[in-house]
Amino acid sequence: LFDGNMKSATWDKKNLDDFLNILERQLENLNSCVSPAMKPERRLKRYFKKLNKNVLRKMNYSAQ
Repeated sequence: LFDGNMKSATWDKKNLDDFLNILERQLENLNSCVSPAMKPERRLKRYFKKLNKNVLRKMNYSAQ
């Protein structure tokens, strides 16, 4: 999935860029969304739970 080989999937460049920008924004705001006192594993679990709730569900689990 993350090896950079995208031959088996066709992606609309604009949709892919939009999706990657959303992920980048989420990553930049990660530290402000979670308490620094939490263990890293808990912070990541909480972050991805929020990501699922706030982004992926609204997009119907699609990259488009």
